Amino acid sequence: MSRELMDNLYKFLSDLSKREEELDFTIINYFAREIENRGIKPSEIKRESLRDDVKALSDGDYMLTVIYYEDKDEVDIILPKNYADASAIEQLLIRMKYFKLKSEKKVKGYLLALAIPEKYVRIARNEGIEVIVDQILK
Repeated sequence: MSRELMDNLYKFLSDLSKREEELDFTIINYFAREIENRGIKPSEIKRESLRDDVKALSDGDYMLTVIYYEDKDEVDIILPKNYADASAIEQLLIRMKYFKLKSEKKVKGYLLALAIPEKYVRIARNEGIEVIVDQILK
């Protein structure tokens, strides 16, 4: 592969990553009032890549991108999605497990979705995840 092609590929991937983060925070801001009502300060939400050093998912070499809000008593894991399904629930459960192993604080999960099928709302709630949604699909 030529150097120019590699440079273009890296630029594309970097731009894509930035857009993903922008989309995450656009969805968070869309639901700002709802999460503020639950004690989460949108301006203090963090998005970080963390090494799975507690082996929640892997042998410790895996990196998890996690969006969370933390106060003195609790860690709130937030997963924003355009459309949420089973994979979104799985992603959130993995991140919740990571913080439960990493911290002694109470851990809560929030799935923020513009749209989600009704069956996945039930599954998420059965797993202890709070679902904040704009449209529940039948």
